[in-house]
Amino acid sequence: MAPKPLRKQTHKSAASLPTSQSAKFLLNAATTIGDDCLQLAAVLGRRSLQAACGQHGALSRTEASSLCKYCGAPLSKLAPGTATAVKLSKSAIHRGRRQAKESQAAAKGQVPLYNRAALIIPCLLCGFKTVRPFYTLAAAQQAAKFPAPG
Repeated sequence: MAPKPLRKQTHKSAASLPTSQSAKFLLNAATTIGDDCLQLAAVLGRRSLQAACGQHGALSRTEASSLCKYCGAPLSKLAPGTATAVKLSKSAIHRGRRQAKESQAAAKGQVPLYNRAALIIPCLLCGFKTVRPFYTLAAAQQAAKFPAPG
């Protein structure tokens, strides 16, 4: 077993890492720095998304959704009170139900689930609103109270 390094990993050593490890390193740096300097966190988050875009599976869906898709700023931990849970309109619910029936889950004989609520999280840097769908309004409200891990 190789000895663990005493120093923390730097950006120069992260450049020589594989794409998946460098994307996770940049994501970790962005979420750590996000409390102090939002602009720097946005740059690191954007670089993390760019690194993950090149390789499938570099970041999980929850890790990628913890960043703003427009500017790259971390959405979690910044302002937990700004997220709002809303119920979807009837037309959106019917559209989701129709798409769920046509999906592969319905073909396998399973009961299709469709989204009835959404969580809207505004970015504090650029104002872009990230929408996360949920099956119930209660689940969206609970997710609004507790920020996403990141």
